[in-house]
Amino acid sequence: MNTHSVIRTVMIVLLAAPSAISEAGVIVDYNMDALTGSPTSVTAASSATGVTPLLMSVGDGLTPISVVGPPNYFGANGWDTDQPDDYMEFGFSVQPGYVASLTQISLSILTRPSGPKEIGLYLLTGGSGSPVPLSTISLASDTITAWSTNVSLSGISSSVRLRLMEVEPMAPSLPTGSGSLRLFNTSGTNIQVLGNVSFASVPEPAHGAVVVVGILAYLRRRHRNQRSSTALGPKENLAI
Repeated sequence: MNTHSVIRTVMIVLLAAPSAISEAGVIVDYNMDALTGSPTSVTAASSATGVTPLLMSVGDGLTPISVVGPPNYFGANGWDTDQPDDYMEFGFSVQPGYVASLTQISLSILTRPSGPKEIGLYLLTGGSGSPVPLSTISLASDTITAWSTNVSLSGISSSVRLRLMEVEPMAPSLPTGSGSLRLFNTSGTNIQVLGNVSFASVPEPAHGAVVVVGILAYLRRRHRNQRSSTALGPKENLAI
């Protein structure tokens, strides 16, 4: 391979290398509009490259309810502020070789008159640990409320579980866990987890430039040496 071919090959490889960070967008989303019957979980409608979406599901302390729309929803009853297994959950798992960052979670939510009055959004990463609070919202009964939470979290290389838990009941005088909570799409947009997904490690642009300069310098020296050897020709054996 001649000098020009080597340089061309190196440049193609560097230009074809994936960028360090993808553009911010939807990491995973869920579509409530297609739900019917009594769904026990919701499969993600789409997800970004580099992640595996998790089912939207409920904890063991809750019971999914039937869909009566439109608008359609995913809901559950049995809420109790004292029970750690009362939650609705969704999220994704980061695939090997990738890393994720979170910027926003968007959904719409409705509570019944005997359901939760205040809901908290919590984050769990990895396979264990305690839920970390991200945000809370107070709800008016029988009113669909859009809820968007900004998040600044980067360097995620494991699972991300976003969990909705009751903070305060709507009507404390009613029997514990008698009300329901329902999740909807937001103004025609699916329930979404926003952010970006990137490759875990790629050469930085500056490093790539250094590699190119080094290769070019080596090839120039080699080319000059070859020309010098050709100009001098083979050495003759001289008798002493």
